[in-house]
Amino acid sequence: MEDGRESLSNSSEGQNHHNNEDGSSAYKEGSIVKLTLTDFITYDHVVVTPGPRLNVLIGPNGTGKSSIACALALIFGVSPKILDRAKNYKDFIKRGKNEATIEVELYREASNITITRVISKVKGDKWMLNSKNATKEDIYKVVKKLNIQVDNLCQFLPQDRVVEFAKLPPAGLLQETEKAVGGQELLDHHLELIDLKQNLIDEVKSVEQRKKVLDDLIKRNELCRAEVERYKEREVIKTTLRNLERKLPWLDFHDQQEKTRKLKTKQDEMHERRKKAQEEIEPIEGLKNEASAHLNKTEGQLSGLQDNLKKWDAQRKVFQTKLEKLDEDLDNQKGQIAQLHVRAQERKNKVVDLKKKLEVYENERNSRPPDDQWREQIAEIDKQTNLLHDEKAKLNKELYKIEHAKRGIEESLAEVKRQLDQLHNTKKVKEAAVQRKWNDTYQAYKWIQANIVKFKQKVYGPICLEMMVSEPLYAQYLEQCLGDTLSAFVVLCDEDRDLMHKELMSEKKLRIRALCSKPSQNNHPHEHPINIEEIQYLGIDSYMINVFDATDPIIKVTLCNMHAIHTIAAGNHEGDHNSSEILHKTPIRELFTPYAQYRKTQSQYGNRAISTMRIPLRKDNGLLLGSIDQSEVDRLNAKYQEIMKELATFDEKTNAVKLEDKAIQQKVSMQKLQRDKLIKEIKTTEILKKKIDSLNVEINSIMNEENIEEQENRIKIAMDKIAKEKGQTLFSWLEIQQKIIKAAKDYDVVLAQRILQKNNFIFFDNQVKIHSTELRKLEADEKEIANEVKEGVRKLDKLKQTATQILDIKKPENKEIFDSLPDSREEIETEIVELKAKGDAIFVTNPKILEDYDRREKEIAQLEKKLAELENEQKNGANTIKNTENNWLPKVEKICESINKSFTNYMKNIGCEGIVKLAKHEDYALWGIEIHVKFRENGQLCRLDSHFQSGGERSVATMLYLLSLQSLTQSPFRLVDEINQGMDPHNERMIFDQIVKTACRPHLPQYFLITPKLLTDLKYSHQVSVLCVFNGVWLPENWNI
Repeated sequence: MEDGRESLSNSSEGQNHHNNEDGSSAYKEGSIVKLTLTDFITYDHVVVTPGPRLNVLIGPNGTGKSSIACALALIFGVSPKILDRAKNYKDFIKRGKNEATIEVELYREASNITITRVISKVKGDKWMLNSKNATKEDIYKVVKKLNIQVDNLCQFLPQDRVVEFAKLPPAGLLQETEKAVGGQELLDHHLELIDLKQNLIDEVKSVEQRKKVLDDLIKRNELCRAEVERYKEREVIKTTLRNLERKLPWLDFHDQQEKTRKLKTKQDEMHERRKKAQEEIEPIEGLKNEASAHLNKTEGQLSGLQDNLKKWDAQRKVFQTKLEKLDEDLDNQKGQIAQLHVRAQERKNKVVDLKKKLEVYENERNSRPPDDQWREQIAEIDKQTNLLHDEKAKLNKELYKIEHAKRGIEESLAEVKRQLDQLHNTKKVKEAAVQRKWNDTYQAYKWIQANIVKFKQKVYGPICLEMMVSEPLYAQYLEQCLGDTLSAFVVLCDEDRDLMHKELMSEKKLRIRALCSKPSQNNHPHEHPINIEEIQYLGIDSYMINVFDATDPIIKVTLCNMHAIHTIAAGNHEGDHNSSEILHKTPIRELFTPYAQYRKTQSQYGNRAISTMRIPLRKDNGLLLGSIDQSEVDRLNAKYQEIMKELATFDEKTNAVKLEDKAIQQKVSMQKLQRDKLIKEIKTTEILKKKIDSLNVEINSIMNEENIEEQENRIKIAMDKIAKEKGQTLFSWLEIQQKIIKAAKDYDVVLAQRILQKNNFIFFDNQVKIHSTELRKLEADEKEIANEVKEGVRKLDKLKQTATQILDIKKPENKEIFDSLPDSREEIETEIVELKAKGDAIFVTNPKILEDYDRREKEIAQLEKKLAELENEQKNGANTIKNTENNWLPKVEKICESINKSFTNYMKNIGCEGIVKLAKHEDYALWGIEIHVKFRENGQLCRLDSHFQSGGERSVATMLYLLSLQSLTQSPFRLVDEINQGMDPHNERMIFDQIVKTACRPHLPQYFLITPKLLTDLKYSHQVSVLCVFNGVWLPENWNI
């Protein structure tokens, strides 16, 4: 480094590996030729010149390896949030600087492309493309054209996103793979299928909803169809009636035309007949006038007599009504007198009864002793009772003291019993400890106990409840050694593990561990690293597997598989002194003593030096200890017997006091009975007095209730007055009746004269009328005929005008209607009557029903049309989905088949098994890629999952999957950061070998592998570029590599 500057160049000799065998450049379009960083994170200035194939960036932690990955992400426009390193671009500027610069040179056959990004705290970002100012969108276009995918975890996996990639669900892994291998177009097809499927589901729901609406409309129209048909029939009848009524004016016109012609003929005949009749009428009129004068005089007399009769009859009716009313009043007064006597007798009888009752009450009261005698006795009883209460209060006070002292003894007894129960119920103690430390585990344990029948085989756990440890020190060792594994459950088959995962982890969201330990996989023995007798002299008591008992051997097998407890030593105080000798001179790798936990590790590099780690022994949580302290039990039992004897003494004292209290209480009860009896006697006397007073009041009230004589005299006076008025009214009635009789006789005489005179007048009048009528008739007929002729002509014109306005028969369509109707008025009127009757018989409840029916018919037609369109769209959508799937699925299947082939080979090469398969689903959003692996010979293929495989195993599977994409991806370069962390040396060596073999093949993308260390004696290729990253204050000015 010179002036704080660095240069990271590949260490391979020469540049021959930069070209393919045919002489063409080994770089792919878009590969990174050079990366320059200035004032970026930890770098002042650095230039990185990677090779075209595998580039291994190696250096200690904190030197800036991952910063190079961040720079590559930022130069291609990735958000800093995706990197999980900073929230803002400005955070990548080196401390103390105002701006940072990233510049990358990308290979292109015509000429390389240079992209520059300046991140400034003040001015903001600045982009340049080939040394010219550019926008972020211009950079995105270049990135997209070169198919650079730094936002795809399958192509670009920074250190901080390795965990995120491992957690990718199958659906996410498929989409990332599609983008990495098939490009954005293949992913777009998948996303399009997801959208098309969702749209199809929405369309199906829309069709179903519209069908329901359509069925409802059809049913509603079917319900009112009959009424609509009646309504339509009624409308046809109304139209026919209207047409018939429109033809009537034309019939009137024709009739009037014929009448007018006949009238003109008749007019001439009437003129001659009138002249003849006028000459015959004059003599008869003289006789008629004379008879009329006599008749008028007689009718005047008759009218006067008739008026008098009406007037006197009206007066007679008034008096008659008054007489009837007076008779009714007399009857009412007589009834009131009778009621007075009835009520008087009833009151008399009631008074007699009340006096008898009063006499009984007075006799009973007089026979009783005075109240003062009772009150003196009550006062004496109260005095004696108060004395007894004083004695009882003293006893209660004494009893309270005894009971209070007894409660203290009982509390001591309860505490002793509680301590004994606690000592004897160790399992509950352990369960309580589990609940305190792992509440989710406790809830799961309770659920399993309640639902044990749902499991195919026995379920063990939590493991701490399946273990019995007699020594507290060993319990402390085991708690520190096993840690959270003590909370795990052990199942014997995959089905039971899946059931727990579904019911407890997925549905109840409980955070628990479920270990599957199949008996068939646990047959191999677990050997101790050294015979225990050989090392006991150093202070080793036993191996950890032997310091406890288990409810089933499967528990110990599981712990051996997970923690190798058959290799961990349990030591004593002497073992602590000899810990260094034990770890350095024996095969023991881990040791527990009363003071600490010791663990040794051996370096994989250099002289394979041994280092030891000392961890202080922590206090246990009571999860395992299940022994009983017998001395404590004996002490508590003895104390229990002492307390029981003391309680017996208190019981004797209590019983004695209670007996004495009971005797006093009996005396008090007897006193109370006597007192209550005396008070009852006093109350009886008071009740009798109240009853006597009440009866006296009631008797006086009844006797003064009514004065019969006064009321009877008042009624008789009223009756005399009514009788006098009745006599006067009757006299007046008789006078009027006599006048009516005399007037009726006079009326009969005059009426007889009038009849005779009227007969004469009628005779002459009839003669005059006959002739006059005939003359007038002739005159009228002549005039009428003349008027009729004139009116007929006028009507004829008017009728024609009216008829033409109503129905213009000159128009062809009206002429057709006119000719189709009957020509006879009688037929038309008959048909009108029939149609009206028929129309009236058709009852329509709702005149708006036709409007609603037609509206619904239109809605039905529109819905049927829309449903046809939707069903067609649905069919087209299904076809589109099928066509899109046919275009997309073969490509995806081919990619998965190719990935599976490579992945299977890679896994086979490292002595394991693995497959990659496409998981299909009805919902395209749930399609995914599932990775199934088997790392042990006696194991089964299981889906790659954070619950089933270790971190190292997941890293191996992830790395091999990414390698499987190497020959398929279209991206110009790929990057993986520290994926080998967590692998054991064997797996790391095999994985590196596969990476070298795969990434160094020609015509494949450039590959970056970032790691803090590499194993020794790895196999390399001339195509591998090793970029060593060293950064710090003290660096040599010149490097000699």
